[in-house]
Formats: sequence, structure tokens, C-alpha cells
Amino acid sequence: MSPVTIHESGLAFGPFDEDKCFPVEQSALYASLGEGVKMVEFILLRPGKGGVSNLFCVEAKTSAPQQGSQPRFDEYFAEVREKMLNALLLFLGARLGRDGDAADELPEGLRTPDLRAIGFKFVLVVSTAEESWLVPLQDKFTQVMRSAVKSFNVRPASTVVLDTERARKQGLIT
Repeated sequence: MSPVTIHESGLAFGPFDEDKCFPVEQSALYASLGEGVKMVEFILLRPGKGGVSNLFCVEAKTSAPQQGSQPRFDEYFAEVREKMLNALLLFLGARLGRDGDAADELPEGLRTPDLRAIGFKFVLVVSTAEESWLVPLQDKFTQVMRSAVKSFNVRPASTVVLDTERARKQGLIT
């Protein structure tokens, strides 16, 4: 299998194992949803601590409004939340066979894991973020994802905002 690299917001994400990465925005499944459904760039299955695999929903942005610039700050994070939840629902719907052969479009590595045994991570990468922006961005992202995190019973640390340097250290970008 060939590695997958995804170019978005001025960054090169990957390379990832083709079997573990689903470039959602490039998929026929996403295209079949029609106009108006906002979506993350890709979904990625990665090994985590203690042998638990994590499903990453990754959204990339070039910039982010600063805290205090309401309502734009709130709108920005409402859109990011919508993309994260849409990606999660698309993935789960495909895995449950809700759209006929949709699961067949998922790479094999995303079709087989026991959903009860995987963790979930919602990752926002802001390519131009400065270190001083990260705390307020992280706080807001955690806040807007709180109900989803609680409803889905995942750890609060499952929502992460990264700048370019931190995304590189996490092995998300080259």
C-alpha cells in the first residue's frame, strides 16, 4: 500500500498508512451527501497508549480569530464542532452500514476495529497559530466539544488544538 499525504491549509499531513487514513473530503461518500455538509479533512486510526487505538478526526485551518472577537470566535468554533460531529457520524454511519456499501469505501483498517475498544480524538490544527493563542483556542474548543465528549464518554483531553510545531511533534505533518 502506498502512503497517503493530504495537503491542506498550507500543510502536508502524513504520510499515513493508506489502510488507516480516510481523506473524507476526497471521498465519494462525502460527495454523496450533497452541498452544505461541513466536514473535517481526514479521519486517521493511530495506535495509542496501552495498546488502545485512537480514531482522529482532523480539521486544518490557516488561521483562527482571537478570543474577544465575538461573534466571529464563537462562529468559528461552532463550525469546527459541526465538522467534527459530522465526521464522527459519517464514520459511524458507514461502519453501521446505514448507506448501503458506504463501509466499503473506508480503508480496511477503519472497517475492522472493535468500536468499543477505540478512543476518539478531535484535533484542530491551526497552521499560523502562535504559541500564545493556544490556551484560549484550546479552552474554547474544549468548551464547544464538551457535550459531545460527555455524550460519547471520551476523555476531556480528547479535544486538542495544535500549532504547526506541535502537529509535527505529534507526527501529523511533515
